[in-house]
Amino acid sequence: MRVTPWQLAEALGLPPPTDEQAAVIAAPPGPTLVVAGAGAGKTETMAARVVWMVANGLVAPDEVLGLTFTRKAAQQLTTRIRTRLARLAGAPLVRELDPSGRLRGLLAGSEPEISTYHSYAGRLLSEHGLLLPVEPNATLLTETQLWQLAHRVVTAWDGDLDTERTPVSVTEAVLALSGQLAEHLVEPEQLAEAHTELEKLVFTLPAGPRQRGGPNQELQNIVAAQRERVALLPLVRRLAEELRRRGALDFGSQMSLAARLASEHAEVGRAERTRFRLVLLDEYQDTGHAQRILLAALFGDLDSARGAMNPAAPEPDTNEPSPSRAEVREAEGNVSAGQEDPSVDSTAGRDAGEPTMPEDAVRTTDAQDDSAPPEGPRQAEAWRSGAEPENDGESVVRDRLAVTAVGDPMQSIYGWRGASAANLPRFATDFPSAPGVPAPILPLLTSWRNPPEALDLANLVAEPLRHTEGGVSVDALRPRPDAGAGTVALALTETVAVERDWVAERIAAEWEAHADAGLPPPTSAVLVRRNADAAPLAEALRERGLPVEIVGLGGLLATPEVADVVATLRLIADPSAGSAAVRILTGARWRIGVTDLAALARRARELSIVQPPDRTDAITDGAALADALRSVAPEPAEQAGLVDAIADPGAPDNYSQAGYQRIVELGRELTALRERGGQSLPELVADVERTIGVGIETQARRAAAGGGAGREHLDAFSEVVAGYAADHRATLPALLTFLAAAEEVENGLEPGEVEVARDRVQILTVHAAKGLEWEVVAVPHVVRGVFPSGTAAGTWLGALAELPTALRGDRQREDARDGVPVLDLSELYDRTDLEHAIKQHKEALGRRRVDEERRLFYVALTRTERALFVSAHHWAETGASPKGPSDFLLELKHAVEAPDSAATTTVRVDHWSDPPAADAVNPFTDNPASAQWPRDPLGKRRAAVEQGAEFVRTQLLELAREQSETSTSGEQLALFADADPDAVDPDDPEGWAADVDALLAEFLAAADTVREVQLPEQLPATALVDLRADPAKLAARLRRPLPYPPSPFTRRGTAFHAWLQRWFGATQLLDLDELAGAQDISSGTDAELTRLQEAFLSSPWANRNPVEVEVAFETSLAGTLIRGRMDAVFAEPGGRWLVVDWKTGAEPTRAEERAVSMQLAVYRLAWARLMAARTGADETETLERIGAAFHYVRTGRTIAPEDLPGPRELERLIEKAAPAWTTPPEDDPA
Repeated sequence: MRVTPWQLAEALGLPPPTDEQAAVIAAPPGPTLVVAGAGAGKTETMAARVVWMVANGLVAPDEVLGLTFTRKAAQQLTTRIRTRLARLAGAPLVRELDPSGRLRGLLAGSEPEISTYHSYAGRLLSEHGLLLPVEPNATLLTETQLWQLAHRVVTAWDGDLDTERTPVSVTEAVLALSGQLAEHLVEPEQLAEAHTELEKLVFTLPAGPRQRGGPNQELQNIVAAQRERVALLPLVRRLAEELRRRGALDFGSQMSLAARLASEHAEVGRAERTRFRLVLLDEYQDTGHAQRILLAALFGDLDSARGAMNPAAPEPDTNEPSPSRAEVREAEGNVSAGQEDPSVDSTAGRDAGEPTMPEDAVRTTDAQDDSAPPEGPRQAEAWRSGAEPENDGESVVRDRLAVTAVGDPMQSIYGWRGASAANLPRFATDFPSAPGVPAPILPLLTSWRNPPEALDLANLVAEPLRHTEGGVSVDALRPRPDAGAGTVALALTETVAVERDWVAERIAAEWEAHADAGLPPPTSAVLVRRNADAAPLAEALRERGLPVEIVGLGGLLATPEVADVVATLRLIADPSAGSAAVRILTGARWRIGVTDLAALARRARELSIVQPPDRTDAITDGAALADALRSVAPEPAEQAGLVDAIADPGAPDNYSQAGYQRIVELGRELTALRERGGQSLPELVADVERTIGVGIETQARRAAAGGGAGREHLDAFSEVVAGYAADHRATLPALLTFLAAAEEVENGLEPGEVEVARDRVQILTVHAAKGLEWEVVAVPHVVRGVFPSGTAAGTWLGALAELPTALRGDRQREDARDGVPVLDLSELYDRTDLEHAIKQHKEALGRRRVDEERRLFYVALTRTERALFVSAHHWAETGASPKGPSDFLLELKHAVEAPDSAATTTVRVDHWSDPPAADAVNPFTDNPASAQWPRDPLGKRRAAVEQGAEFVRTQLLELAREQSETSTSGEQLALFADADPDAVDPDDPEGWAADVDALLAEFLAAADTVREVQLPEQLPATALVDLRADPAKLAARLRRPLPYPPSPFTRRGTAFHAWLQRWFGATQLLDLDELAGAQDISSGTDAELTRLQEAFLSSPWANRNPVEVEVAFETSLAGTLIRGRMDAVFAEPGGRWLVVDWKTGAEPTRAEERAVSMQLAVYRLAWARLMAARTGADETETLERIGAAFHYVRTGRTIAPEDLPGPRELERLIEKAAPAWTTPPEDDPA
């Protein structure tokens, strides 16, 4: 029985695929290039192809390899495939396909390998690296670690070096050159000889007409740059030697070594082709040359890959006539995908017959192939309905390797970091269907994301790129059949300030429209070409009351919350860290004004002047002269800084009352942190975060309702610190040096991954936006010199870090004209010809750069789901000349205004300012901008926030009065009444009395007997354990929520859980109350992490593959929203499921078992509701097929209670406490 893509979708409860998607899903084994436009559903189609091939017995789940670029993309693809395979395992269709149960067993016992390209290369080196040889356990260095090593190599170099550059500049050039050599698989010896012909021509060609003397300055500079590049090669070799000596690799050498391994050792490819029968290559247009060689050598034409490794090798002869289709069919026995009869519609014959699949169909090696869409309406109809097609005498090998590459040449925007747009068209010859026969190309051109209006503009922008010579020909994207109308508007304003206001007003109007309709805010993004444009746009949005997040600009270290943590660490370690002190002093928390800051600086100078007790003003000898000079200009080691002045601010009269109190309080914090400086680096960073309150502030500012969002960057920074701390030599000063290098080398480290958010407007670069989508998108500043960028890109003619284009693996070829242009040195008769050739070469490189900018603009326009706003301005805040709209925006406007354009009625031009007069002056010249400093973090919201704070204080005072009537006396009331957080007592500038009053108020409030606590609208699933075991304890915690104290046990559970996530391939972030170990009744000692890992690996769970891991859920019980996250869900025989929660603590006592089981009961119910929602099955029936268990890792026991409470019992538990319940007096109120 053959299952069609439509039958499979129906069986899994999924929407039916389009004809285009079905052609990709059911493409026969063999290589296939899928050109998937923006928003065309490529991830869903790739997942469906896996499930279709598994369902039809063409591959087993563990014979599938999927490669993509980011961990996030790999996780998304993994989840999509796991979900589809899990549905297939539970679908009745499986029993029809395979009554023997073998297919169900495969689905339960195996799963695909989904990885990033770099992780896959690392795996190959670890398994086969000794063939090169490379140590299997080689350490992979980060960019910063590599920079530090390269800088040591450069500064320690004692040989000749013909350059005048600084050590830092030389380090950067050596690293970039090393990376280019690795990426393009070029040996240093090849580079050393690459410029010889050019240099010879420069100095030997005769002068041309009207030329005198020798080569001009431009030619001499070009030759000098080539020589200087060659002069760096000894340093490049020394760096490579150091890496080998240390057993270390960088990302570039990891990929190049993997490519060499695959191309030089055919047995590696044979092993991988035996292991995998379906290979998915995602975002293929973003692969580099080394990745292309690696993949082609493993899964394509090995000879072609070997030839492409050597830049000097002759190009393959592409003029041989291609065999006819009949010859290909005769040679290969395969029908090219995408050639089915167009008259066949997608709704025909969906009812499958009853024939069963033979027991050996899962791994048949020689059978009739009916997977290819046959030619002719009659056979096509049979194929689509699942019936056996007529035998036309064609026989194929069922287990032929299937390689499906997915990419979009319109979205190749990462050339600046090694990606090659030429790889996509070269796939067809790197992975031929048969010798000399290119792989078939299938399109996915229906956009499921963009409204028709935005799609029209995006197609217009991409038109010049659509049919490039030698490239992949791509037709225009089309909207989905039921696509609704979108909102698209263009604008050109007089000034950049007016443009920002226009953007902010348009987005604010969209938010207001949603609010008026009772809808949540639309997801919204502002996509910028330059980082510098983000902050002013954010301010314009905030002025209209919109919450804003600047995503990832400037790197992790530039995010405000991380910058505050790092500045505090610098103050702890370095008293001379003046810039860090200014950041903290003038930041949102302390807001020290200019006058107080000046007084603090004077105090620092006073502390720098050390007056000996017996010193006189007379200078009588050399020692007295040295003392006098030192008092005027002290040595750096003797000079006090702002940090010293914070610790000893001097007389309070020198400062304002509020300023002095804040400085003293900051000094106390820093002193306390220094006293706790003996902690490990991760513990110290967590301590700093907790002390300065940045984590809570970040969550309060940006968190989605109950989602815990907003900690992404802090969590990412914690991971960086933890990774650095793994080095036993790690100290705080060393960490700060590492971070300073990372700020320069890695652009401040990679920020934490940020998902599209509904509760804020996100501002990010277009590059960072690729792969994401929002309902509302604005693309501002489409002006000349900005978009497209006017920054001149370095070329190999002058930049040391660039390889000569003739050495690049993606260079232009006769059969691939979209490669990197190569300088043509043929048929040159004099220096005029040479200068003309160089000029043409530069122009070709410039056109290539503009093409990449055009693709970037296309990406920006295709991020929207509904509304798109594109704008520009004439006058920027600086510059004597106006900018004006770039060609990109003018193309859109001209298209909108064209008489025969459909966009004339659907795209609005809100405003289009006339060009300034020739003698116009920049209006910003006479109107300089001014701003308050330090900046008020509340801005225009201050009055409203202060009013709200006053209301809260009034309510607290009223509550204190009511409580004083039945419990304590007026003493407590007086303490509440006096509690003004902003008040400064002139007699107590350091605030000791206020602290005592606050502690007494807390003591008296805690001394009350019984309190009523209202059940909140949301509870974590683990709270039901306390609700069942000790309601008073839960009530006390809800009444007075406090963070969990630092605990090695919780950290141990967290570390184990993170390790377990990596084991199962999950990457989701956890909420604070979901940390592994946080709910364990007890835990072990600090030495137990390794034992916990070993215990898990020896358990049967280590050999099982969960269907899903880290499953977040929200479900309602008795009107209360219960939130949680299931650790893992496993498929069980008979269509059953088992939810497993990992426990690192001790097993509960018998008295505690019933309470602890409440957690499992909620998980079981949540999974039942999730499955019922996905499949449409009855919730009650689904619940009966689900079990739940705790696995106690330390003891190896799995406890699965048989009588878990059902939904009604859980509801009664909550209803019993819903009105309110009371808390007893606390034993220790302090």
